[in-house]
Amino acid sequence: MSDPRHHFRIPVNRRGLMHRNGATSLCTLVDLTSQGLQISADLPLLAGDRIEIECQLEAESRIHCALKLTHAAGRHAGGRLIDITPEHHRRLMDFLGRQSVTTHNSH
Repeated sequence: MSDPRHHFRIPVNRRGLMHRNGATSLCTLVDLTSQGLQISADLPLLAGDRIEIECQLEAESRIHCALKLTHAAGRHAGGRLIDITPEHHRRLMDFLGRQSVTTHNSH
């Protein structure tokens, strides 16, 4: 049986900032869903970490959110959104909708 989350993941390659325990480092958003995201970071990550992400999804669309990492392997991790404003969640959903159409039309 396939992973049901796979169908909702939208691959992206967006640079962002990651904040954890008062430190800031660069990260790359690897894929997004309406409930979480996967990142690659400059620092090692651990499952259970709470991190904050700032990212420019598009020219006029910046988001800031907090994640609880549900899995991590070295510098790669994925997590669940635990804090995002309604406005930033709307931006994320709009972006995902546009990317989903683009991804679907390219196949």
